Amino acid sequence: MDASVSQRLSNLSKRQLLDALNAVTGNNKCTEHANTILKEFLDALPVVRGSSRPTVDSTEQPGKEAGKDEPQEAPGAFSLSKYRTRQIAMQVQYDGSAYLGFASQDLEETVENHLFNALLKLKLIEDRKTCQYSRCGRTDKGVSALGQVISVNVRSALPRDLPEEALVVLRNPTGKYEITEPAAVNSTSSAGNSTAEQADNSGKEPPRKKSKKNATSDTPAGPKTKIITEMDYVTMLNRTLPDDIRILGWCEVTEEFSARFSASDRKYRYFFPRKTLNIAAMQQAATYLLGNHDFRNLCKMDIANVTNFRRDIYSAEIKKFEPNRYEDLYSIVHGTSNSDTYSSSTTDVVDEPDTMYMLEIKGIAFLWHMVRCIMAVLFMVGEGLEQPEVVKRLLDIEHCIGKPPYTLANEFPLVLHECGFDNLRIPRQPRHLWQLTAHYERILEGHLVSAARVRNSLELVKKSVVGKEEVAEFVEVLVEKETFSAKRAGYQNATFQQRAGLPITAAATSAATTTPVTASSNTSSSSDNGTGEEVVWKDVLERVKCDWNLQPIEKYIPHVPLMQRRQEDSYELKVALLAGGKKERLERHVELSATAATTGATPLFFQKMRQQGSL
Repeated sequence: MDASVSQRLSNLSKRQLLDALNAVTGNNKCTEHANTILKEFLDALPVVRGSSRPTVDSTEQPGKEAGKDEPQEAPGAFSLSKYRTRQIAMQVQYDGSAYLGFASQDLEETVENHLFNALLKLKLIEDRKTCQYSRCGRTDKGVSALGQVISVNVRSALPRDLPEEALVVLRNPTGKYEITEPAAVNSTSSAGNSTAEQADNSGKEPPRKKSKKNATSDTPAGPKTKIITEMDYVTMLNRTLPDDIRILGWCEVTEEFSARFSASDRKYRYFFPRKTLNIAAMQQAATYLLGNHDFRNLCKMDIANVTNFRRDIYSAEIKKFEPNRYEDLYSIVHGTSNSDTYSSSTTDVVDEPDTMYMLEIKGIAFLWHMVRCIMAVLFMVGEGLEQPEVVKRLLDIEHCIGKPPYTLANEFPLVLHECGFDNLRIPRQPRHLWQLTAHYERILEGHLVSAARVRNSLELVKKSVVGKEEVAEFVEVLVEKETFSAKRAGYQNATFQQRAGLPITAAATSAATTTPVTASSNTSSSSDNGTGEEVVWKDVLERVKCDWNLQPIEKYIPHVPLMQRRQEDSYELKVALLAGGKKERLERHVELSATAATTGATPLFFQKMRQQGSL
């Protein structure tokens, strides 16, 4: 700082210095004398490169900050217009037990809401309306999915000026493209001149030269190679989504691709333990589902939104779930097949009651609760409560014009296993498979531990011992309850009568006296009161289940044959009784369906849509 300026500042009074300070902050109008001295002081300050000196405006009004009246630029909102975008399809897996379904429902806890929140948080989409979103299936509350497919237009990391050949290479999620940037021109000399000019203008000596170690060379740098890759959508989204929602893979698709209309089929799996179910009878009943049928009696009718209940079922099979029956890694890598070694080892195994089976059903589309209704009827067939032909009767809407009421099968075992497309292949990447394997193994370990704890409790109960006389009394009451409930329901349980074949008292006594005595002296659950021998509860269970076809259930509900139940109103009568908003929705739906049948939703339209898919 110049000595004269410093001397003049030291001669100022406290009031004059405050006036000068207020001039800088804009709090008050300073005196002309203080303003002049302050300007000299500020001019004498050293200037840091890239910054500017504060200025003092003597005409500034008291209480008004500099630039206050000028409109200030608000930070720009995110806009996809600045980036390249691409239409992609993603495969989504989720455990639906904690959600109210897949599709968005305002602020409800749905899978789709979490997907949109993750896409918005990562700035992959701008909003829901403009992202060209579509989904293949719409699962209900509690239903899970392994092969759900969605399509969405997302932000891309690819530069806008890439050549066409680069875009072709980068269609693959793992694609890489190298570009060569031109050589950079060194601007050391020009920078040095500008620095010298600044030093001359400020009256200061030029800065010292940098050492040779840090000095930049005047030799132009050579061309640089840059590798272009796409964002890792899978990892990004899986880090943002809840633990029970996972992205399995993605691929780029054509702009006209629709996850809904481009799908060729949808496959569901429903898992259940074998127990004492008649698997052969269930499979026979499932064969009646094949083909094109009206499934109004095997679904929950959404009258206001659905007018056509005919659906095509391509396959329906009851089969054992064998997750470990796959070829070893060596055969996969080297293209050899060792399937013969697996087929012999799995067919000779005797099924246990907890052996897992599944219904695997595939069709073009499914109605509301359709698979759960089908499983409810198949369970009745497997338990011997209905004949397999009951499925055929329910599909005959001329004779069965109304749906007989029955309880839906549980939603938890139902999984949307696969969505089929004629022209879509979503590749897998090893790093994602590694992450997903660790993720699912951790979840499986938790379920296995929970299952072991339940089995431990069940084994304790089965090892308990009870007296023979108590068993005889219990079995007699159990059989009486079965017979009374059947008579009250107005029918006879043929299976029970055929297997029992004896009067109630005699049957109960026979079960108690012929049960082998295998009591354990180590158990603490003994009920020996000196009145007779004891039997193990596990042996009693086996006799009751086999001889009387009775299962231990918490609440007994008598079964009435489906065809003897009072049927619900027919579809036509339900439509005639519609009123208010539901009637208006139905009328709009009928109008839109008629318009689509003549303009859009024609066979040519669906044929064109099925051709859409991976690029």
